[in-house]
Amino acid sequence: MSFEVTSKPDEPLMIGEDDFLEEPGRRKQSQSRTWSSIRTTVLAVVAAVLLFGLGVAAGKNLPTRPRGLLGRTGYPSPIPHFRHMKTNTLIAPEGNVNVFMEYNSTFTLHPSPESNAAWDALFPTGKGFVKHPTIAPETSGIVVYHGLHCLNALREVYYAAVDGKLAHMADEHDHQTDPHHVRHCFDYLRQSLMCSADTNLEPVSKDLKGVTGWGFTRTCRDLEGVKAWAEKNWSNEI
Repeated sequence: MSFEVTSKPDEPLMIGEDDFLEEPGRRKQSQSRTWSSIRTTVLAVVAAVLLFGLGVAAGKNLPTRPRGLLGRTGYPSPIPHFRHMKTNTLIAPEGNVNVFMEYNSTFTLHPSPESNAAWDALFPTGKGFVKHPTIAPETSGIVVYHGLHCLNALREVYYAAVDGKLAHMADEHDHQTDPHHVRHCFDYLRQSLMCSADTNLEPVSKDLKGVTGWGFTRTCRDLEGVKAWAEKNWSNEI
């Protein structure tokens, strides 16, 4: 069996130049679609470049926290999830000193030469009263030492109550243990804690279903540095 290709005399077997000349509308439509596609692509690329540039510029203008408040690393807290909180400066604790929290029973003992000496050693020369030509031209007290003074007063009154010696203590007319002073200390410490709003996070004990405050590292202000400054600028006018 054989196959034979046949065609009409006036029907060309190949598409030639005449066909393009006969269909100008189709050619123009195809060219129009091509240019439209190219124009859309170029506009998309330009828009992407502009958006990237605006994003970089905006990022440079975002407010950042002063480096001095965060310490050398920029992430002051030893608690792992704080290290990644670059933007949440509200909850990141102040300070650049890491202190491991552990119980020290010396500061919890009855008033005695040993416990009293431990408390006294916390204070700088001048008990925290300072005078400085620009920061404190008039004699002023540093808040942390006022708080420690109050806490020590509460320790003394607590043990006097435990030992049944409150009446005797009242007769001594000692300002440290005066009832009015003690009441003052309760509210002063309350307001001081709320003012400092320490945001360190304490691990929860599953056994106690609460926190002990011990056995973890905390981000703190440099108290030794404060003490050194207070001793350098102490005032004897009190």
